Amino acid sequence: MIKNKEKDGNDIQKMLDTRESFEYQWKNIPEGAYLLSDGKFRENVDKILLDEMNMSRDRFGGSLVLDAGCGNGRWTYGFLKLGCQVVALDYTWSGCIGTKNNTRQFRYAHIILADILHMPLRRNVFDIVFCWGCATPHWGHETRLPKLNKCLKKGRYSTYLCLRSKELKG
Repeated sequence: MIKNKEKDGNDIQKMLDTRESFEYQWKNIPEGAYLLSDGKFRENVDKILLDEMNMSRDRFGGSLVLDAGCGNGRWTYGFLKLGCQVVALDYTWSGCIGTKNNTRQFRYAHIILADILHMPLRRNVFDIVFCWGCATPHWGHETRLPKLNKCLKKGRYSTYLCLRSKELKG
């Protein structure tokens, strides 16, 4: 099927503009509330994840997690604190570099530069697939959700998407 070229061009431009915006954010504004530069957040990010996901700590240890759209690695850091192995994926260089810098003390952090729509990952691999805001209706959840779900092991935890977070507690 041939799609409308004008629409495709607009979609490509929107993707490029979005990538540029996030690239700018992670490169130029890496600090702030609810980021790892926030000492209270950094100290409690694992507890915040437990609360946000409504899961107990014992369900995480040893799990293989995909953090899709990891940004600067704040949630990757939290999963690592919970004893998980994490594949952190972002489509910006600045995000991947930030994640690398923020998780260098952990052994099981693997960082990949890729888009959720074109992930170089096998199917049925992950125990938990986590995506904080990158698969909302605004960002095209109808195409991203199936891609994320394919990465999840059959019978494992549901894909977790934060479409609208509760107020973060520190």
